[in-house]
Amino acid sequence: MVVVLDGVDEAADWTAAGLFPAQPPDGLRVVLSARYLANDRDERAWLERLGWEKPGLAQALQLYPLDRSGIASVLLQMGFPLELLGVRVNIVSELHRLSEGDPLLVRLYVDDLWERGEAVVRLQPEELRTIRPGLTGYFERWWKDQRLLWSKEAPEREATVQTVLNLLAGALVR
Repeated sequence: MVVVLDGVDEAADWTAAGLFPAQPPDGLRVVLSARYLANDRDERAWLERLGWEKPGLAQALQLYPLDRSGIASVLLQMGFPLELLGVRVNIVSELHRLSEGDPLLVRLYVDDLWERGEAVVRLQPEELRTIRPGLTGYFERWWKDQRLLWSKEAPEREATVQTVLNLLAGALVR
């Protein structure tokens, strides 16, 4: 049996510590994914946090940023039409610059490109060069797209969305 828990670092008001027996039964494999938390020295911090330090019980693997060939591979594996972008070095380079190799950001950009359908084959690197790298650039572009979508209603909707986001951001503050 394989149990997969993705994004354990995003969990609020609970922890995976103690969720599984210290002596797991034969055949049980648990795969957790998590990003470092503030002050984590390395990936072993999660093993300590979960109480899984016993030798042979668990293994920590680090997911490294994707390089250009890794991003090209993702595009190629997506199939038509994104596979056509995977061989365009200038597009792959721009996606690498934007995502900084972060698998989460690569996924977000690939999902956005997939939504364009066959029109994505006309994508020019200049369209991507105006976006700042990292999550900041991704969400700035998202807000810009939302404003265009909302058109005349943008000011009211943006204010409402910002209020909701502010409430959610402060919801766990105690």
